[in-house]
Amino acid sequence: MKKGLFVAAAAMMVCSAATLFANGPKSGLGFGVNRGGPATAGVQVQYAINHDIHVGTQFGFRISDGTDITFAPYAKYFLGGSQVRPYAIGQFAISSKSVAGTSTTGITLGGGAQYWISEKFGVYGQVSVVEIPISPSGQDVGFGILTPSIGLELFL
Repeated sequence: MKKGLFVAAAAMMVCSAATLFANGPKSGLGFGVNRGGPATAGVQVQYAINHDIHVGTQFGFRISDGTDITFAPYAKYFLGGSQVRPYAIGQFAISSKSVAGTSTTGITLGGGAQYWISEKFGVYGQVSVVEIPISPSGQDVGFGILTPSIGLELFL
């Protein structure tokens, strides 16, 4: 009985320590879901080049007065931290709107923080602070707290 309790307590301590020191993947392929930002709602595929640099793309869609489809490659750089890690992000978004028959492109710069529940699973929130339209021309550059988004990431 005492041996069983000792084994259970040791297992709990090891699991707790693994979660306590989780701060993201060192490398590898990951998948995720997101809500908000350039992709509105959708899925993402990402790759952790190393512990601090992740690259990927978001595929988004929205059905409201037609269909909007967005493709948004990005690069994310983590700025330190341990279990909660702040980061800077840059995205290049291409969107197509079926009703208007138009497409838009732009660059978005922002930041956020990611909470790593384990080394392979994280939850994030971010905001855009600069939005630079490329096409169509004549649009204004946006500054401020713009397009918040949240998401989940799972690395293999």
